[in-house]
Amino acid sequence: MTVEAVRTGRAQLVLLAADAAENTCKRVRDKCAHYKTACAATAYTREALGRAAGVGSLSCAAFLDAGFAAAFRQASEIDSTDSYTHRSSERKDW
Repeated sequence: MTVEAVRTGRAQLVLLAADAAENTCKRVRDKCAHYKTACAATAYTREALGRAAGVGSLSCAAFLDAGFAAAFRQASEIDSTDSYTHRSSERKDW
């Protein structure tokens, strides 16, 4: 579903779980780069990312709302000048 949101242009920011499979990370990063969508590797595990989204475990998730994406970037200190690959801070309060 995340890749579909990137492909259709609805995704504003894509988050990758810290323990996501390398193949998944590569596929999502490649899609984000191709469609010029911001992508951030996070310190979240798959379980934590899924819990934050209200579902089971997730390897990746997308913000569809530009306001939420901007708020997450600001809160996690993601550099918005590099649109394709980011690394969120290793905050312990997440």
